Amino acid sequence: MTFLSAPVLDVGIGVMTTVLPAISPPVFLRFAPPADDLMDRARRVYLRAASSTLRLCVAGWCDGAGALVMREPSDLAALSPELHELGRGIHVLGDSEVARSYLDVMTSRTEAGDQPAPNPEKET
Repeated sequence: MTFLSAPVLDVGIGVMTTVLPAISPPVFLRFAPPADDLMDRARRVYLRAASSTLRLCVAGWCDGAGALVMREPSDLAALSPELHELGRGIHVLGDSEVARSYLDVMTSRTEAGDQPAPNPEKET
């Protein structure tokens, strides 16, 4: 199963929490459709950085930014906050000034060799 072959479900991100609809994995939960080049680049960089911290899904791009849930989570209560945090970051990067600043910071980190540490607890 890949990002492109999973069914896509558009999910709105709340301010305080994200309530997931009933899902039947594998499914790609899209939090934001493509925007402009700047915001999409920032979101893609964010997805790569955030993916190492996720335990129950995989951050990715499928005609927009979101997450792939490959199997039924054993703890649905843990999946919702994880997706909410990912989605809030995607939402914030929908502001062009924030996206520009984020790319500046991440480019500086990459040039300095400072990469996000992999999550040893992440399932592969």
